[in-house]
Amino acid sequence: MRSHGILDQVDNLISQAKIAPISLPGGDGDFIQSQLVRYGCLLTCAAIEQALIDTAVSYADRFGDDRLSAFVSESLKTGRNPSPGYIKETLSRFDPNWGSHIGSVIDAVGEDKIKSIVSNRNRIAHGESVSMGVTSLLQWVPAARQLCLEIVKFAK
Repeated sequence: MRSHGILDQVDNLISQAKIAPISLPGGDGDFIQSQLVRYGCLLTCAAIEQALIDTAVSYADRFGDDRLSAFVSESLKTGRNPSPGYIKETLSRFDPNWGSHIGSVIDAVGEDKIKSIVSNRNRIAHGESVSMGVTSLLQWVPAARQLCLEIVKFAK
């Protein structure tokens, strides 16, 4: 699934962000680190969104109707943020047990982490300042990866 590749990119960004402050002279490294972290947050949120879209489309594909797959894909690409509530609501529409299960997963990985990813992504996208660093991504990415792994299980 594409979400795993996106999160692999975030892991690489984290590695680069860790060394940026010491590898660039004159304080430029701190700026670059900040930008890498911001981009990592955007990609982490995108990975969750992509996992949800890919799973729903894969499920629709099982019925063999391209129109259904296209409808599901376009319906989920409306720009809704992948907040915990939206994820549970969307998966519940396919199967109430999916919503219940993913709610338990969200609780286990840390609903606050997923909310932070989405909240910071929104603030970044709207040009607001954010105060997060590499440590935040180091906490959020494993939670996002586990959530994505659980979401894509429904596609099978």
